[in-house]
Amino acid sequence: IMTTNAVHTPFNDRCIIRTTAMQLTHKPVTDMQTVKSVHYLFIIIMLMMLIPFSTRVSAAVATDSTAFGKAAFASDAKGNIIMGEAVYTALPIYNAECSDDGKYLCIQTREATKKGIWKNKGSICMFDSSNMSQLWETYVKYNSTQLSLTNHGLILTYDTHNTSDWLYTTEMRDLNTGQVVWRNELIPIYYNDSLNIVIGYEHPFTKTVKALNLSDGNTRWINEIPNNNTFGWTNPTVMDGTKLVVVNNDIYVIDMSTGRMNFAEADTSTPWAKGIIMDGLAGLTLTIGATLSTGTTSMFMPATAGRRIFGLNSNVVTEGSRFYISDRNRVYCFDHDMHQIWNSELPDKSGSNAYMTLSDGRLRLLNHGLGMAMGYAPVKSGRPFVAEFDAATGRQLSFRMLADKKEMVVGTAAGPSGDNIVFDNMITHIAHNDTASTTTMWDYKSHGRIKAVLNKSCCALKPDGTMFKMPASDCSELWVITEKDSVFVLNQAYDITGSYPLSNMYVSLFESADYSCVEACTDKQDFWLVKSDGTPYRHFFEDTKDIIKTGDKIIAVKPGQLVFLCTAQKE
Repeated sequence: IMTTNAVHTPFNDRCIIRTTAMQLTHKPVTDMQTVKSVHYLFIIIMLMMLIPFSTRVSAAVATDSTAFGKAAFASDAKGNIIMGEAVYTALPIYNAECSDDGKYLCIQTREATKKGIWKNKGSICMFDSSNMSQLWETYVKYNSTQLSLTNHGLILTYDTHNTSDWLYTTEMRDLNTGQVVWRNELIPIYYNDSLNIVIGYEHPFTKTVKALNLSDGNTRWINEIPNNNTFGWTNPTVMDGTKLVVVNNDIYVIDMSTGRMNFAEADTSTPWAKGIIMDGLAGLTLTIGATLSTGTTSMFMPATAGRRIFGLNSNVVTEGSRFYISDRNRVYCFDHDMHQIWNSELPDKSGSNAYMTLSDGRLRLLNHGLGMAMGYAPVKSGRPFVAEFDAATGRQLSFRMLADKKEMVVGTAAGPSGDNIVFDNMITHIAHNDTASTTTMWDYKSHGRIKAVLNKSCCALKPDGTMFKMPASDCSELWVITEKDSVFVLNQAYDITGSYPLSNMYVSLFESADYSCVEACTDKQDFWLVKSDGTPYRHFFEDTKDIIKTGDKIIAVKPGQLVFLCTAQKE
């Protein structure tokens, strides 16, 4: 079902273990901080309705609120203290991000109580990362601001609404001066640095979409895309360099250079009996906290789908002049101008959130048997199955239901002899190039129900704390998390060969030729540099909040008002 050595979940691979550890539900592929905050969504929405209008973002100021020095930031395997250059800020550091080219470092500082609880007010400080000189600073209210660091500048989106009009302003700040380059009423959904474009809605309750130049804010085009049945755009996919495939109510292909759109009707959501009555207000996720993202990406996603289960479609697969996608009822093949080449019908309403691959002319579809409610909560929808189709004609080659009732796939992993499809109470193995399957029941009464499948970027700190257990390079092991916060290592027969508490699990943030930087999967915020054989190389101090790599530099971000810079070197 998956590509070779792939591990797949319906959700973000890096975040799945952390959200499990923090008792959060699974999430679609969106910004991690948004998902962390979404539990507070409706409380904050109500609070925001009571807050009178005020300016959320100030003008940039030249005040330098930093100092420099030397400080310890980590220890090596022998316990020796490692020193680095330090930047001290006036307020605790809330978040930090480097630009794609590594030239700029954006540090968010934020006021906090004596008990360490974040307040609303803070600032954004932009630095030249080559010498850590502060370029500018601006003050923000974090409960109503979103950030996106692009090569063209820093995008700030903040609410300017009162209780009678729900308006949001987006402005572009110059990276060197902090001056406003342009300002427009816009909720950004997608930007692309290479194409110099940002696309978004005018406000959460409109179908009007407009595109602006990132460089000067001039309007390129205006069009309409209804968005009343989903929580935003699902995994925008670029084709031919300038065409964007967007899935929300229906399937759209947008020519980003001209705004010309073609669409096909699709069934990507269904009514949710337990849906909230606050239809539409769920689109105000901008007010739940600042986020920052870089690169070609989708951003804030407005929504008006509180009473619906959405995301009942697959990813987009492209090949040559065609692309493929599924919804609740069918698998489709279109050309890049949205002309339908073929469609193949699925069993009645069985389609759901799904993962599609294409290999040797065979289109494979793994149906997860779930959809997303309220933007983040997985709920059962459709049925789990595996199907194969002839990519040229759409002829169904095989079809196999994976459960005799509604069940949700929690993850999959490719193994040496086939693919492992994992449910909370069983694991199904399907041999490569074969429709035959075997199912092994999981002893959930003893071990707890499975909540997630871990990928090869995860590792476990052994009980004595001296070495890390690294995943088998040949994919002969399957690592799963259970509801009892335990991680089990299974062999190809699904026998348990090892187990670890979730508190001992780590996920890779980035890798180099010599080591991986790993982060604790729980919320204890513990960071290590680990060699490929599992030997610890550096252990960052416990007050480290995040680790960023830019070029040959590692930046340790600490909420205690410090950022440490160092160059990783071999011992």
